[in-house]
Amino acid sequence: MKRPWNKKPRRTAGGEPRYIVGFRDHSGVERSRSFTTTRGRDRWVTRYEEAERENRLGEFLEGVDPSPHELTIEGLLVSWFAHDADPALPGGLAEATFHSFRSIASRHILGVIRDRKGKPVARAPYAIGAMPAKEFENPGPIRTWLDGMRAAGVGDATEKRAWSVLSSALSWAVERNDFPLDANGCKRLDRRRTQRRSSRRGSGSGRKQGDLAGWALAPMAVELIRARMLLVSSAHPLVPLRNATYVSMQAQLGCRNQEVWPVRWCAVNEDYTEIDEVLSYKQLDNGKTVGSRRNVPHSRMLVADLREWRAALSREGYPTGPKDFIFPGSLSGAWRGHALGHMTGGQANKWGGRYFKPAAEAVEQKQRDKHPIGKATPYSLRRGAISLRIRAGEDRQIIAQECGTSVAVIDRHYSFALEDLRRDGPRDADVEREEARRAVFGTLLLAA
Repeated sequence: MKRPWNKKPRRTAGGEPRYIVGFRDHSGVERSRSFTTTRGRDRWVTRYEEAERENRLGEFLEGVDPSPHELTIEGLLVSWFAHDADPALPGGLAEATFHSFRSIASRHILGVIRDRKGKPVARAPYAIGAMPAKEFENPGPIRTWLDGMRAAGVGDATEKRAWSVLSSALSWAVERNDFPLDANGCKRLDRRRTQRRSSRRGSGSGRKQGDLAGWALAPMAVELIRARMLLVSSAHPLVPLRNATYVSMQAQLGCRNQEVWPVRWCAVNEDYTEIDEVLSYKQLDNGKTVGSRRNVPHSRMLVADLREWRAALSREGYPTGPKDFIFPGSLSGAWRGHALGHMTGGQANKWGGRYFKPAAEAVEQKQRDKHPIGKATPYSLRRGAISLRIRAGEDRQIIAQECGTSVAVIDRHYSFALEDLRRDGPRDADVEREEARRAVFGTLLLAA
């Protein structure tokens, strides 16, 4: 179907602007819709295209399209199959794998039981499609689901494949801007199983440590990634320093990926950074999760990194005023980035695969024994920052407030850091960061 198209704007009798979009509804009838802002128009077009791709255009146009923040497991699977797993997409699944995964998801996650003609006739008692996706940060519901499959006589191979499908969808959602999931509960369950098997063999720490190294990046791993990024040549001279500065910023603030890209220079104060806006639906928006607006403390090391980055931007002729974005979207050319000056959602989403992943993999190739971090993602910087603050002995309620999460999430996902704190005592987070910077770069440039 033809994508929506912009029509000539008009003004109301009172002089207010109206932005018109033409589109075809799910019946193929040409219609139009007006918006008071271009931002609202563009967001609606994006959601229209997603709804059409997911075969729910009628529901979107006739009713209230559910927010991705409120999606069920069924909605999450629909989005994952349409926007990441589709064989027609770059990096999508192989055709046979795609159809196999979709069949497994329908039968053993959504629980749809069909007769020989393919007609739905019943629903499995262990179905989880209607459950909120947010609940699956915790392995509890996943354990109940697996137990339900076993009770129904589902074989081990099928159970494992269903688990893989759910885990893949959850991992994708964790890295998305518009799905506020902090963790993949499947991976937590897998880690616990491995620990139990390892403990019976008398070697319980090796796999755990290997998993944690990439799941929550330590200061030394952060600095090695930054160093690798600075060594990579680029068509634009500022890109390597931009990448290293972003890593430094997220590793210290412990923010979600979508919260770092839209930060403006005026948000950076002497001792803290104000977190307010996020990149949502590929547009700049206010945070929608609890604790989105908050002040996060930072060290003088980050202040020095930002000062260096700001000076480099200024030398290249980029605006660095209080309202300008720290990370402009136009480094690859004036035609790139959002019209407001920040990176687009597409640029932000691709950054991890284009710049972060190769750097993490390169570090692992050279130091596999010490830093098995090849599977790390930008979100691993947030986890590392939270872990570091826990080991420093900071109050968990304060950590939760400043990182936009909850004490319950910290207790569930960061027990290893709490164990380290009880066993080894507190370790100053800034000291660890400075020692890592000194070890990797030789000298430590700090604010005067």
